[in-house]
Formats: sequence, structure tokens, C-alpha cells
Amino acid sequence: MSENADKRSKEYFSAKDAFEGLGIDEKALFLIESALKTVVDGIQKAGDQVSDAVKDAYAKAEESDDASEASDASESKAKPKAKAKSAPKKSTAKRATKKATKKASTKKSDK
Repeated sequence: MSENADKRSKEYFSAKDAFEGLGIDEKALFLIESALKTVVDGIQKAGDQVSDAVKDAYAKAEESDDASEASDASESKAKPKAKAKSAPKKSTAKRATKKATKKASTKKSDK
């Protein structure tokens, strides 16, 4: 334990002496506050790292999209795209025939 004592700062020993001078209630409160602060600081660091990772991933995705768009643009200049064929128009012959048949049957029934 004396090896670790050599590595500690003067601030450490000052804080330790001040802590020892506190009453039991103040020691408990101090330890709880210190533990919570440590947890909050750890969460903040983790959040910062996650934020950085998300930003990096987003930047890489944008670069990839830009590269894909540039590649697509160069391909479209090199190879003209085939025009889409329009759907063939439906014949009106059947409709006209049905109308004519209906008219003819109506005229026959009127007679």
C-alpha cells in the first residue's frame, strides 16, 4: 500500500484528511454525491462517444451516397437509357361492336 501512497497527489491527501474530519452523516452524503457524479460523468462520456460514432457513420454514409450518385451520373452519360415503352392502347372495336349489337337488339325488340 505504500507504493500507491507515493503516487498520490497532495490534493488527494488534503481531501482525505477533510473527509476524515466529517461526521458520519456528512460522509454518507459525500459518498453518495460523489458516486452519482461519477456515474453521470461516465454516462456523459459514453454519450459523447456514441454521438461521435453516429456522426462518423452518417458522414461515411453521405460520402458513399455521393459516390454512388456520381457513379450513376457517369453511367447515365456513357449509356443512354432505353425509353420506356408505353402500354399498347386497347382496341375500341369490341366496345363499338357491343354498342352496335345492343342497338340492334333494342330495335328488334321495339318492333
